[in-house]
Amino acid sequence: MKEFFNISHLGSMPVKYKGALNMFLINGLNENLRAEGNPFEANDSFYTKYGDIQFMDIQEKILDLLEKNLPSTFFITM
Repeated sequence: MKEFFNISHLGSMPVKYKGALNMFLINGLNENLRAEGNPFEANDSFYTKYGDIQFMDIQEKILDLLEKNLPSTFFITM
């Protein structure tokens, strides 16, 4: 959250079976990630950063699938 948004801590709220959970107010996107004049409108830097995170998530899932489905010894022959 802090990478993308300017947030303020509002306090905590008791939640059944969980205990106290922190609540935050989103004041807008961080200055380097927002469009001029609108703190809630994303710019190109936001979409690039968000896309990088999505790519890393996909890459991690693919590597997990490969680890589960490939034999422990894998040789490439030419």
